[in-house]
Amino acid sequence: MTAARVPGTTKLADVVGRQTPAALVSFICVGGGAAIAFVVLSATLVTLAPGIAPWLVNGACHVALVLPVYALHRRFSFHSSAPHRQALPRYVAVQALSVGLVALFSMLVYRLLLVEPVIAASLVTALTSGVSFILLKAWVFARRHPRAAVLPLAGL
Repeated sequence: MTAARVPGTTKLADVVGRQTPAALVSFICVGGGAAIAFVVLSATLVTLAPGIAPWLVNGACHVALVLPVYALHRRFSFHSSAPHRQALPRYVAVQALSVGLVALFSMLVYRLLLVEPVIAASLVTALTSGVSFILLKAWVFARRHPRAAVLPLAGL
């Protein structure tokens, strides 16, 4: 027996769509490239500017990469035509949410699973990236009717 569908809701399968495997590969490549760029940029600037606190340099490097990574995800991962005035603020919101998710998932993984740090960090990265991928595909880069700004998921 299937539950009745609430008007205006979307199944998770409808959200991710048929292009998901290609989008996921591109998402991983763009994200991996961004991680490498962050490490190189941050390590270089921390070395070249020893008078500036490394945590400030890291924060500035992360912020500096938000727009280029947004553009790469928009173009290559999700092939989006959503207007920037809609997609960019949503992208920034997902990035801010990701910081909180990393903290939450870290607390859960490190306290509950009691695994080695490399495994824990990998799980946290995978969980946070999974949530981010779904939000980027279903909300940030989706081009929907203006009244469909909220994406309630039903019938998961």
